[in-house]
Amino acid sequence: AGANIFRKNAQSLYLWASLPGVDDSMALATALLPQNIRLAPGRIFSVDTSATSAWSRYNVGAVIDPRFGNALRSPLEQLPSVKKPGS
Repeated sequence: AGANIFRKNAQSLYLWASLPGVDDSMALATALLPQNIRLAPGRIFSVDTSATSAWSRYNVGAVIDPRFGNALRSPLEQLPSVKKPGS
């Protein structure tokens, strides 16, 4: 399954999305740092920055790069917040 898109906007360089099974986008962002991938987890835009958010802001130019998809695979498999099929 693909990402949930908050709102499609053809005139923006950014995309707000949540990935299936990812409850905490900050954990995903942290897991991607060693691969030089930087995400903007939704909670950094919130008044309550301690609140967990499944949403992240993505640069549309970055997400179409195959390296992004490759970098995303391993963290998605390892994050505890990711719901495994059948769980």
